[in-house]
Amino acid sequence: MRLVNSIVFLMLALVSAACSRGERQDAQPQHTWGETRRGLIPSTQGRPCNIEFSTTPEAVRLNALAARIVAANPQTFSDGLELSKMCIGVDPGLQVVDARTTPESLRVAFSRPLVQLAQTDGELAAVLSHELAHITLQHSGFSEFPPRMNVDPAFLRWKADAKSIQDQIVALATAKADPQKIFELNAEFAKILALMNQRIDEVYGESNAHLNWIEQEADEVGAELFIRAGFKQEDFVQILWTSHPSDAPGRGV
Repeated sequence: MRLVNSIVFLMLALVSAACSRGERQDAQPQHTWGETRRGLIPSTQGRPCNIEFSTTPEAVRLNALAARIVAANPQTFSDGLELSKMCIGVDPGLQVVDARTTPESLRVAFSRPLVQLAQTDGELAAVLSHELAHITLQHSGFSEFPPRMNVDPAFLRWKADAKSIQDQIVALATAKADPQKIFELNAEFAKILALMNQRIDEVYGESNAHLNWIEQEADEVGAELFIRAGFKQEDFVQILWTSHPSDAPGRGV
């Protein structure tokens, strides 16, 4: 859960996009209305949804809000992304204001402090929409790259090298080969990923650009899911300023 600072502009841009239905805006953020899903959806859940996680009063509230969001976005939440296949709840191990999503297992975990922080259902739905967007976009680690990297020669070379090493690791693991060789390849793979991350930062001119891009995309798509469900736009803004006070105008850290 990390949300962009310019959230007011984001909401205005998405409202405008709702009217144009598919016309890309000239300014950032550039989200095309209706593009809310991407990637292969896993056929099975990777982590069970246990009773303690999913049936507390806070979890019941979250699932009711998720049902409203899903019902308002039927084209997004279908063909493997039905709510019945997701696991949404409260993780007692999370002690800070936070929400964490595991897209490959369709799992969303809220902390109890975050649920308690939300003053309205709309504020809680704002964060939930962001987390659900991570699932619909299948943001699984380093599998998605910012658009400019698709034409960057150095980055594409490292990407090909990383894919080659990854294939070797899978082949060795399948053959139950010497684990020492796998460890060595893993170390080489990590070095290449570090170079790729550094290159993304250079191209985009900011630190941690890859994560920033993923989180902004989840902001944009999450805002569309939220708007379609009929929640108040002010609630989207309020919960972000409340949970990230340093982002709010006139408020300190």
